[in-house]
Amino acid sequence: MLRSGPAARERALVDWASLGADVVRIQVVWRDLADGRESLQDLDAAVAGAQRHGLDVLLNPTGPGPDRASTCRPQRGVCAPSPTRFDAWVATLGARYPTVHRWSVWNEPNNPNWLQPQRAPSGTPRSPQLYRALVRAASRALQRTGHGADLILAGETAPMPPRRSGPQARRPVAAGPFLRTLLAGRAPLGVTGIAHHPYPTGLNSPYGATGAAQFTLDGLPALIRLVHNAGRRHVLPAHAPVWLTELGIQTNPPDPFFGISPARQASWINQAEDRAQRDGAAALGQYLLVDEPALGGFQSGLRYADGRAKPSFSAYRLPLVLRRTANTLHLWGRVRPVRAEGATVELELRRAGAQKVRTLLTLQTRTGGDLSATLRPPRGQLRLSWTDATGRIEHGRWATVPAARVASAAFAPQP
Repeated sequence: MLRSGPAARERALVDWASLGADVVRIQVVWRDLADGRESLQDLDAAVAGAQRHGLDVLLNPTGPGPDRASTCRPQRGVCAPSPTRFDAWVATLGARYPTVHRWSVWNEPNNPNWLQPQRAPSGTPRSPQLYRALVRAASRALQRTGHGADLILAGETAPMPPRRSGPQARRPVAAGPFLRTLLAGRAPLGVTGIAHHPYPTGLNSPYGATGAAQFTLDGLPALIRLVHNAGRRHVLPAHAPVWLTELGIQTNPPDPFFGISPARQASWINQAEDRAQRDGAAALGQYLLVDEPALGGFQSGLRYADGRAKPSFSAYRLPLVLRRTANTLHLWGRVRPVRAEGATVELELRRAGAQKVRTLLTLQTRTGGDLSATLRPPRGQLRLSWTDATGRIEHGRWATVPAARVASAAFAPQP
């Protein structure tokens, strides 16, 4: 959006619009604007382009900041940034973008790559208090520049594995303790909701297994209870939403170390979306659209770095999840490009070992393209099929109907 030039930006915007995304999150790095690695003109074009394609913008002003904004050493830019200077910079963004109405403050403040010191020399967490001051500064800046009624999210936390060696300043604070400290007390935080990145902590499940310690998807109910409790104490507004603004599953290829198969990635992003929605998240962000070229980056895109679509591209556009309890099959799906208007969708069945496809059910989507059904489990594979506004028939990916002992379906590779 900011560094790859106008042509790449336009390709991404066309993709996002065709996929049926609602919001694009743009990370605005304080230091990069200050030292000229990014320009406000590029940010202007990114915001305008997203809005031209019908996408709302979530701006995420974040560090690292310029060295002059850091009040300690050795890690200038992320070491105790000045809330006063951050206030002034966010106010510049607020005044420049009156049509942006969604904001989130800083990125992964419980990660030492983004904020330090994480802990005092004694090991006591410091980053939640540092971050609280930054959040209140950003909130004041946005209030002053006409964004008092906007969505303003705090958090943007991520599951962080413990680090038992090295300086305490670089030992991250787990997302659970970080957010509990941030939301403690009774003083209003000045934001309207909480953002989090529920990345899985292993390669065995999209849900993670560390629950409330890290707020993976397994811990989402605990996170929502924490947020509602903060609402009762007026730290947050009542019924403050939880936005899951980043979730990415890496694939092998190209990453042989931290990736899963492309077909499994397609299944996992659908299962994660179904789980997040059922547990009460207000939004779920896919990270990324296109793989980063270097293996040290993220290979969690819906497209490979060379632009080829992964199976997850289709799975994201037409998600389908099958959950079985005894002799009942629970189906959740979505035709994401469908917004307010409804659409007629066919649920197609292909028997095991057969090539013939037949329509099992005709379903009607609700607002936002959602659909659900409960039926007796057939044997074989199911997929969604719908006709878009141009008359083109589009098929989703085949999902294998799970056996009674299996909790949810995996996507089968296309023949």
